[in-house]
Amino acid sequence: MENTLRLMNSRNENFRKSLTKVDKSGEEASQLAMLEGQWRAALDKSKHKKKQARQLEGDLQTMANTLSSLKSDEGDLTAQIEEKKARLATLHKELEDVMAKKERATKQTARLVREVRTKQGVTGASDMERDIELRELRDFNAGSVQQLGGLATSQPDLAPTLQLLFSQAGLPPPPSPASSRASSVPSSARSSTSQLSTASSTRSSVSRQSATPVRTKAFDAGGLPLSTSSTPRAT
Repeated sequence: MENTLRLMNSRNENFRKSLTKVDKSGEEASQLAMLEGQWRAALDKSKHKKKQARQLEGDLQTMANTLSSLKSDEGDLTAQIEEKKARLATLHKELEDVMAKKERATKQTARLVREVRTKQGVTGASDMERDIELRELRDFNAGSVQQLGGLATSQPDLAPTLQLLFSQAGLPPPPSPASSRASSVPSSARSSTSQLSTASSTRSSVSRQSATPVRTKAFDAGGLPLSTSSTPRAT
């Protein structure tokens, strides 16, 4: 009993001592303050790390979306490139066909020109050839003047210089694009009518010179054949 009583008294004494106020200037108080400071610092650091983690997750998601979009764009561009390659191959094939037709037409035109010169008894260019060359040159000059007129309209500061150059050459000033378009249709119609008339008269003169059928052609202003008599034109 005495031992039990001493034990209880000792525990009661320790309990009473624990209920006493802590000395704020003591070692335990300073240690407690240090531990609380460390805890708050660790808590702030943990919050900052969590915030950085959320930002990195957002950045990662954004980059994943960007990568997906870039892959989609890459697929579209690849499809467009393949389409362009196929179109380019088709255009190359068409160009080869056109060049082959052009070469055949050039050879046939040269042969027919030689036949016409032989039937007309001339060694150089015939009157019809000179007329075609003259019409081509006139059309080229008219087109150049129209382009200069458009340049003078779009660049007004160049208009005085162009007018001076045309005046020095003894030519009227270049027309504006509107007036050029208005006058181009009747002029081209007159040129085509006159040219067809010239070609028809040339064919008649050739047929009168020889009873043998001669293959002759009419040409447009670009030097391409319009029609053929006696023999079908090769394509």
